Amino acid sequence: MTSPLLAGLAVAAAAYAGRYGIQAWQAFKARPPTARMRKFYEGGFQPKMTRREAALILGVRESTPPDKVREAHRRVMVANHPDAGGSHYLASKINEAKDIMMGKSKSSGYLNAFSELKEEENERLHSRKHRLLTGQRSIFDR
Repeated sequence: MTSPLLAGLAVAAAAYAGRYGIQAWQAFKARPPTARMRKFYEGGFQPKMTRREAALILGVRESTPPDKVREAHRRVMVANHPDAGGSHYLASKINEAKDIMMGKSKSSGYLNAFSELKEEENERLHSRKHRLLTGQRSIFDR
């Protein structure tokens, strides 16, 4: 006698759980979409770095005191230093972010230095390509 009673209770519990699950799923699907936190900032660098962007790069708030900015700069720079396999461009942006957060006005100095280096490298490669195509040789070509 207890077997059919237990079987009936099990079927009723399964039906109740299924009904509740379907209602919960429909309520979940019907809710309005919300902005979710992303783990990483998706976007490139702005042409002229702002204080907000500098704070994002260093992982601090815009109102962070200078000693915490130095600490954050050191932490981020150790992870991205060019001598440890990091990018020179990222290192220049990290230094620029520190300068902006510390109140120094070198906002475009690093970027200009980097773009000048890039232009020199392109010019050097272009002239070497020209020499190779025209058959001219330089003492530096091997």
